[in-house]
Amino acid sequence: MHRHFQNLLAQNIKLVSIILMGCFLSISALAQQIKKTKPFSNQISSNVEVPTGSTKLVGKFYNGRASLLFNNKWGFINTKDSLIIPTQFDLVYDFKATSTAVMKNKKWYIIDRNGKYLTTQHFDYVGPFQNGAAKVVVNNKFNFIGLNGKLQSPNWVSLNNNTSRFANNNT
Repeated sequence: MHRHFQNLLAQNIKLVSIILMGCFLSISALAQQIKKTKPFSNQISSNVEVPTGSTKLVGKFYNGRASLLFNNKWGFINTKDSLIIPTQFDLVYDFKATSTAVMKNKKWYIIDRNGKYLTTQHFDYVGPFQNGAAKVVVNNKFNFIGLNGKLQSPNWVSLNNNTSRFANNNT
C-alpha cells in the first residue's frame, strides 16, 4: 500500500511538473509575442525613437500626427517617426483637427499639434472635436470649446435633471 501511494505521488508530481512547464512555455511564448508587438498602423515604421525596454503602440496618422503609447502614457509622433509630444498623457484623442483633447492626472486639456496647451483651464471631460468644436464639462455644467482653445459662450449649461438653465459660471 505504501509503495502504491509513492507511485501515485510520483505520477502526480510528474503531471504537475508537465502542467507547470506548459504554463511556463505559454508565458514565455506570450512574452515573446509582446516583445514582437508591431505598430497597429501599417503606415508607420517601428523606428520610433523611444527608450528601449517596453512595448510601444502607434496609432494611425491624422493631420501629420499619430498617437504613441509607451510605458502606459500617450504622446504623439510625426510622419518622420520623431517624438513631437512626449508620452505624458493618460488618454488622448487623435489629431483629427488642428487641436485635440488630452487627459493628464484625471483632468482634460486642449493642445495643438506641437503640444502647446491652448487653455490654462482644465476640464472634467472633453469630447472629441467635431465641426470645429468639442463639448467640455466642468462641475456638472457644459459648454463648447473651439479649436483655438476658446470657449464658444461665456455661459455654462447645467447637466442636472434635464434643465436647460444657463449659468453664468466661468469655472
